[in-house]
Amino acid sequence: MFGLSTIRKLLAGKYLCNSGNYVNKNEIEKAIHSAKMFLKLYPKKENDENHKMSAFEHECFAIAHYNLGASYAKKGDYNQGLKEYNAVLCHKENDAEAYNNIGGIYSLMNDQINAKVNFEKAIKYNENYPEPHVNLARGYYHQGDYIQAIKDFTFAIKKNNNYEIAYLERAASFIKLEQYNEAINDLYSVLRINPNNKKAIFNINQLRDKVK
Repeated sequence: MFGLSTIRKLLAGKYLCNSGNYVNKNEIEKAIHSAKMFLKLYPKKENDENHKMSAFEHECFAIAHYNLGASYAKKGDYNQGLKEYNAVLCHKENDAEAYNNIGGIYSLMNDQINAKVNFEKAIKYNENYPEPHVNLARGYYHQGDYIQAIKDFTFAIKKNNNYEIAYLERAASFIKLEQYNEAINDLYSVLRINPNNKKAIFNINQLRDKVK
């Protein structure tokens, strides 16, 4: 027969799995409830100084806080989202995805300095991670530094040759620099990945007369 501690762990694990599924389905309140139930039910509390957590337990708690961070960010509760993602880093201190998402929240809060700091930390801890390069590039684009934006979009594309949004947004940077041939090449790359991308189709039609 299972002991109480084992039963609580099994039930907590079910809530943890559910929270991730609810995040993916955009059922935010259910995701928050399930993640909080995991934190409530798990027999060993994360702040218990008398219990040395295993690597598996650190991973589970990181996932719970990650799901909470994603959920609060989607709700627009950015301060709580930051709190949860920073809790992830208490369990996985060099987690590039958490740093990238912290940077994303700061971007939404129009704090571009802290956004950049966290995107750069994400790259530091995973140099093959393309998303923070795209996020950095967006910041440079909005600052009018289209050359640097192109460099970061290009890095992301080198890491993922099917990165649709990176091609599309790099094309926008080329258009700002009046480099129309390069822009249209990127737009055709978008259509190679997604033939139904309406924005790419529209921009190609707009640029036809400008392409030599």
